[in-house]
Amino acid sequence: ECGSELCRFCYLQDESNGHVLRCVPCYSGAMVAGEEAEESTGTRGIDGMRQELVVDANVREAATASPAMVMDWYDEFIVEERIRICKDIDGKVTVPQCCSSSLDDVESILDFNLVDGGSFLRREELNDQDRRDALALLAALVETSSNLGEGHEKATGASKSTYSASPDLFVKMAEGSRPERTGYRLLNRGWRGAVDGEAASPYDATFFLGRTPAGELVLRVKGDVRASFKDQYYNVEVAITKDTMYACSCNCKVGASAEDRHCCVHSFVKLLQLVLVMFDGFGESALIEYAAHLGGSEPDLSKDEKSSLLNSIRIINSCSSTKLEDDNDCGVVEMLSKYSVGTERVKLT
Repeated sequence: ECGSELCRFCYLQDESNGHVLRCVPCYSGAMVAGEEAEESTGTRGIDGMRQELVVDANVREAATASPAMVMDWYDEFIVEERIRICKDIDGKVTVPQCCSSSLDDVESILDFNLVDGGSFLRREELNDQDRRDALALLAALVETSSNLGEGHEKATGASKSTYSASPDLFVKMAEGSRPERTGYRLLNRGWRGAVDGEAASPYDATFFLGRTPAGELVLRVKGDVRASFKDQYYNVEVAITKDTMYACSCNCKVGASAEDRHCCVHSFVKLLQLVLVMFDGFGESALIEYAAHLGGSEPDLSKDEKSSLLNSIRIINSCSSTKLEDDNDCGVVEMLSKYSVGTERVKLT
């Protein structure tokens, strides 16, 4: 469409079947933006973004700009305005819960980094309730048991498997952060940023555990996130509970600051990197450290507290190949016996 040379794949597509011929840059840009799901999800491919920027936002330079610049402008001039309108009029945008300045209201308990694994669970700054809440939050990062992703994918008609492959918490946060069920594009770009070969390492980020004024445990992350197709990094900070995103900030053009209450495409990247790290040994390390903290002594818990803790352990264990000792009458220490220091399993890790 732009007159550039077509690749062999694009050239062989049959326009009579609804295919659009594109040059290589235009085709790749459209794929990155998720154009295959454009009609059913409400997202826009590069061509649609160009038209909307020129016609609706009067950004005439978009007609000839690169796909990367088009996506950045689309976020700046179109997406942010829609979020503002929906948030002000009908409250459709519910994520994050609080404005960026609320990050300062979180009472920090401790900070840690991923290099030390789950050893933070043994630190004296945490009480027993903090540890159980921390395990519940880690479990929420990887839980997919409700098939929420699959349900949302069917509801939006998305042709990609991003929702089905994402933990439930991220599907809910993505959907709640965008009007008209358009969170698919946000989550898709979040995953792309998380696996970017030039992305800043999650091991260089700083992690905090703290509590909100309402007493909920939050995981707070500070780190650098690479811009799309640019040699530039943004400073991102995000705090989540086991149920949703509490608050976030980013110094990109459309990122939230001060009293803003919205998330940009960079807000999910560090959290999604943590999901990958959970499956790369961090989840297993957390259970080893918690078992070491217990030291063979069964915690004194109510029936509901025990049930919740055992469920968190089961979910986190899904990140590992270890088979738990698990039956209806199983205790916490018994369930974690394979993770106890001194067993052959732990000696080999």
